[in-house]
Amino acid sequence: MKRFILAHTVLLHILDEEKYTFSLALSNALKQEKNKTINRHDISALVGASLRHYYVFKERLNREYGELNNDRLAYGLIAMANAYFVRMVDSQKVNDEFARLGELENLNQFVSSIAVDKLIPEDYVPDSVEFLSLRFNTPMWLVKMWKKHYGDSLTYRLLKTNSKTPARFYIAHEDYDFSNGFAPTKVEGVYKLVDKQVQIDKEKLYPTVPGINYALNQVDLDPIRGLAVYSEVSHYLIYQLATKINKFTKYDFIAGKPVAYLETKRIIENAGFANISPFEAPVSGLITVMSQPVHTFFVLPENSHFALLRERPDFFLRIKQEALDEIIAHQYECLTQASHFVEVGGQLVYMIDTISNKEGHGIIDKFIKENNNFSLVDEKQFFPCNSFESTFYYAILKKEVDG
Repeated sequence: MKRFILAHTVLLHILDEEKYTFSLALSNALKQEKNKTINRHDISALVGASLRHYYVFKERLNREYGELNNDRLAYGLIAMANAYFVRMVDSQKVNDEFARLGELENLNQFVSSIAVDKLIPEDYVPDSVEFLSLRFNTPMWLVKMWKKHYGDSLTYRLLKTNSKTPARFYIAHEDYDFSNGFAPTKVEGVYKLVDKQVQIDKEKLYPTVPGINYALNQVDLDPIRGLAVYSEVSHYLIYQLATKINKFTKYDFIAGKPVAYLETKRIIENAGFANISPFEAPVSGLITVMSQPVHTFFVLPENSHFALLRERPDFFLRIKQEALDEIIAHQYECLTQASHFVEVGGQLVYMIDTISNKEGHGIIDKFIKENNNFSLVDEKQFFPCNSFESTFYYAILKKEVDG
């Protein structure tokens, strides 16, 4: 029973406080637990299943018990997660205790009365926005946005793909035998991990996203003429650049946020990238770091991180529709500020791990209309349901004349 009480505590922290991510809430709860025999996997499984079916569980519970506060809701979510998916123990004892603690009368009978394949109430119209939100555990506003931007067919494929665990991809920075446990992808040099039992050789392999490597292959990279990166996120780009440029060619990496700066320094130190000079500065402070324009300037601003929908069971709770406008305005500011430090004939490369059309093509279209000294060389939106399996967008802009 203790495992279920701990799972309730973890889930309640996640529901109540935005600062508590799944991993942080789990770590804090187990750190304070004196009984060291409790298995972390058990707690993780119960909370994870509760979050991966949050919307449909919540809908059923609210129909049965009325609008629930988070404390009572968490009891119901854990009970349903165990009964339908985890099946850790015989659910009756747990459900009876949770009914008492959460004031959820006849919880066991309620859970037992619904078959797992009948969780979505029958009065929902199949393939409606409401139905898809429950089936694929995705906020309704996000389903609506994707339908508007990409149509019904692609939206359905996106939702279906996002409900599955993402694959892992790697590149090698020195000779490596990819014949065992890996499969080649459509991007040269990028391999997909197909055998989870394979031990990753971190001395020779770098993690990657196929879309990033594809994008870099389209960039006219000339680091001798100057290269700089401005990033507000922890990003694989550092690894990819290491395979593209001479290890003695120096370039600046400006981190726009403390967390990105610390992660960048960690990567540089662990991988021994002596050619990278890390700085911490907001985008408004680029002038304090950049001594002169460069030929290629990569811009990786904060974004909606829709790639994380597949990786973190609590991520949908962090996505706020009202925050998108602020994010988009900031992304445009990052692009504008960086554009001042690109030489004539040079490139401004914009990268974000999202499938939001407003954050991708929408921003680039606006930027070109308002900065006619730049032209669009190439752009591409990658979807996780396509062969590249990437949630990623890039655009390459060329500076034609001084603005």
